Amino acid sequence: MILHRDQHLGPRSRKQPRSLWAAALALAGLGVLGLPAAFGAGAGPLLFLGDKDYPPVAYLEAGVAKGMDVDLAKSLGGPMNRDIRVELMDWDLAQQRVLQGEADGLLGLSISDERRKIYDFAAPTFTREFGLVVRKVEMTIRGEDNLRGKKVGVTPGGFPRKLLESKPGVLLIFIENYLDGLNRLAAGQIDAMAADLWVAAFLIEQNKVRGVTILAKPLATAQGAIAVRKGNSALVAEINRAILGLEGSGQIAAIQ
Repeated sequence: MILHRDQHLGPRSRKQPRSLWAAALALAGLGVLGLPAAFGAGAGPLLFLGDKDYPPVAYLEAGVAKGMDVDLAKSLGGPMNRDIRVELMDWDLAQQRVLQGEADGLLGLSISDERRKIYDFAAPTFTREFGLVVRKVEMTIRGEDNLRGKKVGVTPGGFPRKLLESKPGVLLIFIENYLDGLNRLAAGQIDAMAADLWVAAFLIEQNKVRGVTILAKPLATAQGAIAVRKGNSALVAEINRAILGLEGSGQIAAIQ
């Protein structure tokens, strides 16, 4: 579903076709020989990190981690025969901690060629669309070609920052989170916000943000997956085997 101007409800994360699942799992090394039947048996607990400001995908409610990515991570514990702990925090910090070896993986990191250089990815579970939110009175901005000289809000660790930071003349302004960006946009402090369209639409609706709209044409589409530090192929294979089992039992579809 593509979001059209003046709509509040954004595009849902789309389910992956079974053929894509099979191909992704094969490419990710699921077929590694020698994995025992009770994979993960006797292994230690895992710590996965996520974004605390990404509802309904991942968010904190009264200090409790919630959201689709959180549900997916917790569902992996049974088939992996491991205890899985989830912590949500600033997304930029979460990525740093995984790269420094302070946690086992990231939840729902959008896949890009640049990120593949430093992370290994499990099979993708969601597809996300990224685009622009603008003020309704600022309809001179109709796409990325109109951003030269404009102030565009982005989160420090988000995928949209990577999309736009190489674009000449675009003035990137760091925002604390999408809700902060929406409020600053409505107040005229920035000209646009680049964001996950579904999350932005959810926040607009939930917080009754007025005077803003989401442009119909996305900047990019990316798959999201659990990411681990580069070289940890054994953990990727273990996660993929668990994901395949959850997909076969219908639990992945229920979470989506």
